[in-house]
Amino acid sequence: MEDNIKDIDNKKYNFSKIPPKTLVLILSLIILSALFFIYKPRQNQETAPAPTNKIITLPPPPKPIVLKPEYNSLSALPEAFPQDIILDKKATTTSNVALKDKDSGETKQYTLKFETQMSPKELCGLYREYFKKNGWVLDSAQTNTNNLVSANASKDNKKLYVLCGINSSTKKNFLDLTLVLK
Repeated sequence: MEDNIKDIDNKKYNFSKIPPKTLVLILSLIILSALFFIYKPRQNQETAPAPTNKIITLPPPPKPIVLKPEYNSLSALPEAFPQDIILDKKATTTSNVALKDKDSGETKQYTLKFETQMSPKELCGLYREYFKKNGWVLDSAQTNTNNLVSANASKDNKKLYVLCGINSSTKKNFLDLTLVLK
């Protein structure tokens, strides 16, 4: 028997005589077997409890918090805004936002949004005239084909952006005024 073992130890196997398909098959089976034993599901794992038909009563939803805009009418413009800046006295406020610097707490930007009856070109034209008459430096003025007209001007460490247009969903004219404090 020892001679048989020595013969096996001394023999050199020539794997080149085994067809490549057979080698691939043998290697695949070895790899799959190893993977099965590594990843086979554990038989003693706990399973989730079976669902029950209990009716659970949830508490009522919290009452909504109504946040009022800081500036909610034409008579309450932010102090930084020129008080005569609203050139369409029939415009209605739709949104007002004040952005504050996170570190200093100072307000750095105000955005006022209005609906107006005036056409975008007419209204933006009035703002361009307003800028010239009141010492603002007109930085740019543009009109594009989507019924949008814009202008922006600078004065005393302030920059005012005016955007006039037609809201595509409501088909109403709008005016957006954004004042950035430098």
